[in-house]
Amino acid sequence: MPSAMENPEINQCHSYGCVFDVYAIRTNAPACYYPVRSGYIQMATNGSTITLQKLPTVRSPYGDNISPIYFSTEMIEGTTLNVRIGLDGRYEPRLLLPRGSFNTGESFIIEQSNVTGVFSFKVIRQSTGKTIWDTSIGGLMFADQYIQIAAFIGSSFVYGVGENVQQRLSVSETINH
Repeated sequence: MPSAMENPEINQCHSYGCVFDVYAIRTNAPACYYPVRSGYIQMATNGSTITLQKLPTVRSPYGDNISPIYFSTEMIEGTTLNVRIGLDGRYEPRLLLPRGSFNTGESFIIEQSNVTGVFSFKVIRQSTGKTIWDTSIGGLMFADQYIQIAAFIGSSFVYGVGENVQQRLSVSETINH
């Protein structure tokens, strides 16, 4: 087994403050990943807006993470949940996205957590109690031209993530359960 100094991938991984798992090479799992304590911490709450401060332990591969950023949620007509993470006054794409909603009979609960010292949130379907989006895996990055949000998802049917224009609303990613 080569030492860390002989493997540039290990050195590059460590240079970002990440963890390199030599045993993951034998599986399909990523060998380089963010540590558990990566992302942002909650600093303050003002109404429905939470101020988040970046943790200095991990850096984005595409520039410095912006800090502070803000997290807020809004229910639209009781059936659509709008989660916003960002900074007031920042550029937003001028996309003609439909902002209306229709009644599905579903409602959602948002739970914020700081159990690990890192801010995370869950979206829970109120009718079933099932978690459909859980960011407790960590790794939130918010740089000038790079945004990363890692999440455990409760279904392979994911719709409306991000602001982008596509022919379909569903996210076309391979998701393994």
